[in-house]
Amino acid sequence: HAVAARAFHMPVTSINLHFLGGATEMEGEATTPWREFVIAVVGPLTSLALGGIAYLAIDSAGGGPLRYTVVALAYANIVVGALNLVPGLPLDGGRVLQAAVWALTKRRSLGVTVAAWGGRVAAVLAVFYPMILLTIGRQPQIIDYLTAFMIAAFLWAVAAVVVSLAACQVEPE
Repeated sequence: HAVAARAFHMPVTSINLHFLGGATEMEGEATTPWREFVIAVVGPLTSLALGGIAYLAIDSAGGGPLRYTVVALAYANIVVGALNLVPGLPLDGGRVLQAAVWALTKRRSLGVTVAAWGGRVAAVLAVFYPMILLTIGRQPQIIDYLTAFMIAAFLWAVAAVVVSLAACQVEPE
């Protein structure tokens, strides 16, 4: 995200890593849907590419701790990249959806609202994660329920704030 933002001459003030990848703080906002799309999509694509490279390197990692580390790196990056492409704010996929709606309608606030509602839908679907495990023959553990609840609560809370903020914004005609 930071590299893409800098390519569009947007100052980057910080980069914070967390369990879903990270967050890049920039001064200002993207001025076009295309810039919003590029800045949003590069993060998950980078994670997927790193995961793919690590996956291809598993066999050459030998055994022991190095192999375990490469396997963990591969799967963690693939999961983070895929999850961040879910089309709902605050995930990067939500910003991609926002950019698409903005480009189609010429209304940034509508893009934000649609993407925030996408985040709410993603939150509801996250609650069903333990039930999905049952359909593939795996008995959910308490950690599965806790993880589903935490992810759903996070997505719902942030999406609700974004919907509220979008409702307060007035776009120029």
